[in-house]
Amino acid sequence: MNMISKSLTLPSRYRLFGCAIVAVCLSAYLSVAQDDSKGKKDEKKKIPPPEVVEIRTKDEVNLTCTWYASLNGKEATPVLLLHDWGSNRKSMESYAEKLQSEGCAVLVPDLRGHGDSTIKVGLATPLNYEKFKPAEISGTLLDIEACKSFLTKRNNEAELNIDLLTVVAVGKTSILTMEWTISDWQWAPLGGIKMGQDVKGVALIAPEKSFRSLNMNQSLRHPLFIGPANESLSMLVFSDANKSERAVRDSKSIFEGTEKLRKANSDGLKYLYYFEFRLKQQVQIVERNNVDVPVSDILGEFVKTVENRFKESHRWQNRSRN
Repeated sequence: MNMISKSLTLPSRYRLFGCAIVAVCLSAYLSVAQDDSKGKKDEKKKIPPPEVVEIRTKDEVNLTCTWYASLNGKEATPVLLLHDWGSNRKSMESYAEKLQSEGCAVLVPDLRGHGDSTIKVGLATPLNYEKFKPAEISGTLLDIEACKSFLTKRNNEAELNIDLLTVVAVGKTSILTMEWTISDWQWAPLGGIKMGQDVKGVALIAPEKSFRSLNMNQSLRHPLFIGPANESLSMLVFSDANKSERAVRDSKSIFEGTEKLRKANSDGLKYLYYFEFRLKQQVQIVERNNVDVPVSDILGEFVKTVENRFKESHRWQNRSRN
């Protein structure tokens, strides 16, 4: 895988007084100019407000998403945030705001049947995730692909570098995220233009190994996750101490299983991370070196490690075929 002066001759008794006036005026002018310049600079660097966008999937489901644009242009690292099954994009706001403040370009969708994404063209009945059959749950893979297409278009407009994509998933959605990540790496270049192989980091927040007919075991054995460090993706796993024993066990098992298999590959643990968090005053907190650190901060650190690891070898390219 392979940031005019103009001299005036004055009588001697006026020179000192005149110089004092000039100095005061010049100082006042420079002060106003600096304040004006600072104001324009601050205005120029103001982070764009979140924007609600609509994305249509290949099977014509309308996804409502929130787009957090970056000021870093083609240097921006894109992050796709995927909420847990049964939740919605609002649950990801704190993560998105933190990542955007650090220069990332962030997309947060309501997955099909969740939140505001309940409309499918030609279908009168609103989509409801609670009524989904296995095939409909797997249809969420098309949602992730549509989000990737949106980000690729933004890449072509020099608003981010799609080749540094990090995907963050919560809970049961982690299973689908792992599966989709593998499929993204199966796209071969077409006509010299990359079609996939863009995911460079995966972060799983309180992931679960199985859900209905879905299971993560096969994905966890893929070389993308357990291969040598220079061939495997950067990976971060959180367990939620406030969840059920089974959920905590699942999260730890995902990390420990990956750790065990990576250990067989010398430096394979170099880009694998694990943290346990708990709620403290309604904030997800990790205790690190006796200091409380918000999960959103650690996500930001992880995305930065992904960026630093790959930015030199995966520079921005226009993916347009025009």
